[in-house]
Amino acid sequence: MSHDSDRWDANHLEENLSLASCSESFIARSANPSLIRRAIDRRGLKQLLAGTLACLLLAFGLVFHAWMRTQVTQEGYRLSKLTQEHQQLLRRREELTLLSARLRNPARIEALAREELQMSPPGSDRVVVLATNKMPVQKPAALAGTRAVARR
Repeated sequence: MSHDSDRWDANHLEENLSLASCSESFIARSANPSLIRRAIDRRGLKQLLAGTLACLLLAFGLVFHAWMRTQVTQEGYRLSKLTQEHQQLLRRREELTLLSARLRNPARIEALAREELQMSPPGSDRVVVLATNKMPVQKPAALAGTRAVARR
């Protein structure tokens, strides 16, 4: 039995040594990462950066889209307001055009002169005819002896 127990102790010692060496190599690897571990870390970092960049681009796109829709809505309201103002100005222009035509009406001006200013058409003895270079002056028969005709 001693021989078996010696063998068992030797096997046990070997296992302990191999476990110790494994744990030593594991400790050594964790203190100094291997190339495989570095490659995995770099690949993970690249994936993290790519994912972060994609999320940032998506967020920027969403914010830009919301801003653009807000701008379009505001411009729509502004356009509607300007259209209403344009319609009001067109109505006002039409009113002023009608008022101007009514105020320039010769019949209205004559009526205003007679009623408010007490004016009347002049008599035939008060009319003076002025000549221009194009038309020869003809003296009316009634004015031929009483008044001189002004010429230019």
